[in-house]
Amino acid sequence: MFNDENCETLNIQVDLPGVIKDSINFTFLEKGFYIIAKAQKGIFKGSFALPGPVIAEKALAEYSNGLLSVNVPYMLEQAKSFKVRID
Repeated sequence: MFNDENCETLNIQVDLPGVIKDSINFTFLEKGFYIIAKAQKGIFKGSFALPGPVIAEKALAEYSNGLLSVNVPYMLEQAKSFKVRID
């Protein structure tokens, strides 16, 4: 896992040699994600913690040459302002 240069997107890369693309199950949870994938010689399983909250609905994933790449934006909380009334 690594951030983009602006720390706005989390990039996740998982080596999955010999895995059939349709067998990959990648699921985000509130504070992490898990992956299960079937290969000819067994099953890959793993669960991992996220470094911060992400917008899972905007994740983009690609599987090519045995490498799963998932890019997901961080949930960037915008600062809320509140003007204080002074008596």
